Amino acid sequence: MGGKFISRLIFTLLFTVLISGGALLAVGGYLGFVPYVNKLFGSDKPRDLGIRFAPGDSLKAQEKIGIKLVALPKDTPVTESFKLKGKKPASYSMTSEELTAASNNRPWVYYPLSAVQVKINQDSSVEVSGMLDTVKLINYAEAIGFDLTKPREYMNQYRLNFQKLPFYLKGIGSVHDNKVALDLQSAEIGRFAIPIEVVGQAETPVVSFIETFISKTPSFYAKRLEINSGKFIFEGSLPEEEATVNN
Repeated sequence: MGGKFISRLIFTLLFTVLISGGALLAVGGYLGFVPYVNKLFGSDKPRDLGIRFAPGDSLKAQEKIGIKLVALPKDTPVTESFKLKGKKPASYSMTSEELTAASNNRPWVYYPLSAVQVKINQDSSVEVSGMLDTVKLINYAEAIGFDLTKPREYMNQYRLNFQKLPFYLKGIGSVHDNKVALDLQSAEIGRFAIPIEVVGQAETPVVSFIETFISKTPSFYAKRLEINSGKFIFEGSLPEEEATVNN
C-alpha cells in the first residue's frame, strides 16, 4: 500500500484493459503469445524507461511505507493468501527509483508484475513498464476479491493461454479523500498499442474497482496521493501488517 498502491493500480489498469480489449488480444506473435515470433517484434521485453535503482532504494522505500511483512503458510488457499491488519498514520514522498524498487520488492507468490520501471515526469504524468505474468494474474485477482466471471469468459472465448507479456502505461492520476481521479493516456500490451477508445472505456471500471477496494480496506486511507514536483506523495493511513504466501 502507499507505494504499493501504485502496484495495485498498475495491476487493475492492466487487468481491465486486457479484459476490455479481449478481442484485440488474439493477434498472436505481435503480442508475445507465440514463442520465437515475439522476439522478432521485440515483444518479449518491456520498454526501458531508463530508471535504475540500487539495493538501498528498496530499503528506503520499505522504511517509508513501514508495513510489517509476514509470511503465511505455503498451503494457505489463494483467497486467504493476502491479509492486512492494523492501521497507522503515514506521510512520505518517493522518487521514481524508490517507487520502482517498491514495485519490484514483492515476495507474494501471486504478485503478477516483474521488471517494473516507474518514471515520474515533470508534467505530473507517470509512465510504467514491466512484465505481466497472466498465470499469476488470475490468482492475484481472486485473492483481492475481483469478480472473475467475465475475465474467464474472455479468456476461454479468445483462448488467451499466454503466460508473460510486456506492458506499458502512461497517465495522470491522484487520490484525495479516497476518491480516485484518472486520465489514462496510453497503454500497450506486448508492442501492441491498445486503441484509445478501449483505454478510455477502461477508466471508469478501473476507478470504480479501486474505490470499491479502498472502501473494503479500512486500514487504508488516502487523504492525499499525487505526483508533485517530480515525486510521489502520500498522506493518510496504511495497514500495520501485510501477510502473504511468499515465493
